[in-house]
Amino acid sequence: MIYQLVVAAAIVAGASAKLFTENSTQQKYMWESFKMEHNKNYDTMEEENRRFNIFLENLKVADNRNRDELKAGGSAVHGITKFSDLSQAEFESRYLTADISMKSSNAEVLNIESAPEASAGLVDWTGKFTTPVKDQGYCGSCWAFSATEQIESDSMRTLGTSYVLSPEQIVQCDSTSSGCMVDGPSTLTTTSRTLVVLRKTLTTHTLLTKELLEAARLLLLSSLLV
Repeated sequence: MIYQLVVAAAIVAGASAKLFTENSTQQKYMWESFKMEHNKNYDTMEEENRRFNIFLENLKVADNRNRDELKAGGSAVHGITKFSDLSQAEFESRYLTADISMKSSNAEVLNIESAPEASAGLVDWTGKFTTPVKDQGYCGSCWAFSATEQIESDSMRTLGTSYVLSPEQIVQCDSTSSGCMVDGPSTLTTTSRTLVVLRKTLTTHTLLTKELLEAARLLLLSSLLV
């Protein structure tokens, strides 16, 4: 798509290329490409015009962020995403839906004075022991995503498997975690919670194996030892 080429050009040019343009023909081309790629349809022309204007404003936001990133010496490149027709307020109301009142008031807080030094053996396992990126959409189920993906990676590393677990299945089978309305428990909590659900699932589904459950158990034990 046209905006993917623009983003690629921005990377090559050190994020100096701009997404926003005053050229109406280019604006329309980028807009139509955006709608086609993300399957966007609007009920009325009035709604589409409103979304188009938001889209243009978000191009400016991406340009400003790329400029600031470049000044700061960073390498991140901001571009067009499936959210580019949403205003900031709309994005927050749809996706930043954590219920702060559900946070534990007695959670342990660790104060780290300085970041630990990276050892010579530090390895980036991206693409080696990781599964494809998932999208939790409107569902506030990060606890299920973080735990299942950690278990996937641990199983790949220790058992040589290639399992891709279903966070949706975990959420549906769990009756104690408020489904999509959870706000960020600790890794230990998410892993132990998922272990419980995996045990329940193992009795009624053949998708999960005892070996995978053992990998999850070992992950939990390693978390307890940290």
